[in-house]
Amino acid sequence: MGQLVMSFRGINMHVTKKSGVLPADVQHRVVAIDASNGYEHPITEWGALPPHVSFIEAKPEVLAALLNAGLPPLPGSNDERVWLHGWSVRLVNPAGRRADIRLDGVFCLTEALPGMVLKEGIGNEVEVPDWAASFVDIDSGTVTWHQFKEGAVYTTWSVETEGDPVLEFTQTKDGAIQPSLRVTIPSTPPLAHLNHHVPGSMVLHNGTSDGSDKQWDFVLFYLANRDGIPPKNGINLDFPMDLPPDVPIMAFVDLTTSCSNSQYP
Repeated sequence: MGQLVMSFRGINMHVTKKSGVLPADVQHRVVAIDASNGYEHPITEWGALPPHVSFIEAKPEVLAALLNAGLPPLPGSNDERVWLHGWSVRLVNPAGRRADIRLDGVFCLTEALPGMVLKEGIGNEVEVPDWAASFVDIDSGTVTWHQFKEGAVYTTWSVETEGDPVLEFTQTKDGAIQPSLRVTIPSTPPLAHLNHHVPGSMVLHNGTSDGSDKQWDFVLFYLANRDGIPPKNGINLDFPMDLPPDVPIMAFVDLTTSCSNSQYP
């Protein structure tokens, strides 16, 4: 038996089975919203929201396996990150056949926008929807939530595997599905963690490309809304979005409420 422990930080949306939009053979999906171009529209009054990047942070031995298999490095990262834009991911060899999803502390997008309907495309089993940078399908193991002291909510997937974990990566390029890559990675050791003590040997980030949080980054989730990002008077965000006072912004990259995970519905 092996184990995979993988966490999710930033603008990652958990699409639950009760959404009614997942394929029949997918129990849960974590979607990195495509905010690679940022967002700016004066009518919405949210200001200029910066571009976000979907990438994998990993232990050195995991990173080496991913890069050696042909996954692309994040530009400018000196091969220390994997660029995941345009990819879907699934675990090939889970030991179980049931996912236990525990997201009580993860913000529900429909609480702020009750009429929210996802754009079409989430039902595709392989293709990455055009409003997503990447996604991970989860059909076994347990998903739990955690919170940084600075406020951001992130999540962790823990799953037993038959032998070392085998991940399948499928890329969509110019609308065409490319041949999948199957990558065997080392089993996650007990108590393994990455930056800021986030559990696991892999973390899927969807964070700002300029290295800082912005006050309203969280509304980028509504790029997945069929009607787009609403104006301020059309949405109810009832939790603090500001950075803590008198603290350098660079000290809180990806750690404040503006870069929390969410769930739909």
